[in-house]
Amino acid sequence: MPIRRILHSNLFLLLASILVTLLVLEAVLNWIGPTSLQVRRNENSFRSFVWNPENTRFDSELGYMTRPNLDVPFENWEYKTRVRTNSWGFRDDEESLHDPKILLLGDSYCFGWGVEDDKTVDKFVERETGEKVLNMGAPGFGTIQQFLLLQRYCGTENATGCTVVFLYYINDRIENFIPPGGGVPTLRKEDRRLLFTPASEEAYNAAMRV
Repeated sequence: MPIRRILHSNLFLLLASILVTLLVLEAVLNWIGPTSLQVRRNENSFRSFVWNPENTRFDSELGYMTRPNLDVPFENWEYKTRVRTNSWGFRDDEESLHDPKILLLGDSYCFGWGVEDDKTVDKFVERETGEKVLNMGAPGFGTIQQFLLLQRYCGTENATGCTVVFLYYINDRIENFIPPGGGVPTLRKEDRRLLFTPASEEAYNAAMRV
C-alpha cells in the first residue's frame, strides 16, 4: 500500500475519532451541565421573587402569600415580565375576585411564571370558555396550601357554585412532604388522624435571609 494512502487512512481515522469524542462529550455536557445549570437558575429565580420580602409576606396558615396590589418587574436571564396582583395577592385583576365561575389553583405554572399577565392560563381559559376565571396560583405552593387557600377564599367571599380546577404538577406532591416546623404548613397521618402543623415564621424569616 502506498505511503500516501496509509497516511490518508490514518488521518481519516484520527479525524473520525476526534469527531466521535467531541460528539460524546457534547452529549454528556448537554445531559449534565445544562440540567444542573438550569436547576440553579430556576432556584435563583424562585428566590429572587418568592424569598423577597417586597413580593411576599409571612402567613401563619399558608406559610407565605404573594403581597397584594403588586406591580413589579420580574426579570432574569430568560425573560422580562411584570407581575401585578389584586387585593388578595392573586395574579389577576380586581374584577375577577367578584363572582368568578372558575377557580384555578396551582403553583408557578398556574401563577404564570415567566409570562406576561395576558399570557397566563386563566386568560386562555377565559377566552376559550367565555367565563370569568380567577387565577389563585402561587409560586411554590403544594396541594395542602392550595386547598387551605381555597377554603379561605370561598369562606371569606361566600363563593359557591364555582368550578374548581387544580393544576397539578409532580413537584406539588414533593412539596407536601416538607418536614413539620418549616416555612410551609404540613399534614401528617398519625393513628388514623391527620395532624396539621402550621408554618413557622422563624423558618420563613430564615429563608428570607439566605
